[in-house]
Amino acid sequence: MATRIRPIPRKYLSLIEAYRLRPIRSEEDHRRALAVAEGLMKRQDLDEDEDDYLDVLSSLIEEYERDAYAIKSTTGPGMIKFLIDTRGETQAKVARATGIPESSLSDMISGKRSIAARHLSILGKYFHIDPAVFLKRD
Repeated sequence: MATRIRPIPRKYLSLIEAYRLRPIRSEEDHRRALAVAEGLMKRQDLDEDEDDYLDVLSSLIEEYERDAYAIKSTTGPGMIKFLIDTRGETQAKVARATGIPESSLSDMISGKRSIAARHLSILGKYFHIDPAVFLKRD
């Protein structure tokens, strides 16, 4: 028994011409895919093929964003360095404000010294975050 293949609808082909459904590998591909998806999402009259296309395109966009913009896990020392850097502070300033010797803070950041329990609490209060974030290890 022969399988009957239905013709590909013109609307669907025009979507494929606008943006082929394939893995997104660059920021330019991502930008183009978003533009096509946003155009479709604004419409209220999508037919079944267009809706299916949008579902697949959305999945490709999500996959790219999950990989390209992943928030990397960091260690406790890495978190201290990240907080100091993103707040535009220095180790010296944090040391003065917390009472932790600058050499100890430097050793904690470099991994030469573990973060003592008393320092977890002090750093948590200083940065206004849960001290548990400094417990993460590789």
